[in-house]
Amino acid sequence: MKSYRDVIVIACVSLLLLAVTGCHTVHPARVADPTKLKDKKHLHVVQSTGKERGFHKEIVRNLTARGFIVASGKLEAMDAKAELYLSCEDRWTWDMVMYPWEVKMALHDARTRELLGSSHFKNTFFHTYPDPPEITDELLGRIFGEPEGRYMK
Repeated sequence: MKSYRDVIVIACVSLLLLAVTGCHTVHPARVADPTKLKDKKHLHVVQSTGKERGFHKEIVRNLTARGFIVASGKLEAMDAKAELYLSCEDRWTWDMVMYPWEVKMALHDARTRELLGSSHFKNTFFHTYPDPPEITDELLGRIFGEPEGRYMK
């Protein structure tokens, strides 16, 4: 009888741990072709029309650390020097605090508007509270085919 009770306790503890464990998904990225990025240094970050909650600042910081000369603003105001542009869509939700629910980034050729690379983060019901610097580094690292964590603060 004692072993039956132990099995039930272990099952309940396992279910509880599963319920409180946070997770998220980073979908497979479309990696930029390194030959199309060769010698390109001027990058324009498209400023989103939504409320700024930290991604824009982190993207600029991260790309600058990667060696790009970064400008930002609306797509229509992109400087003629820009060789690439990066757009970011972020969606936030509330669970005791605001946290990122979904983030999509896309890197384009500024001249042809061709999509060169993209990545996508999405939280789940059993979510985490990830920071914009971590998500930014992970998504940009996937676009550029680089290891994660190289350009964190």
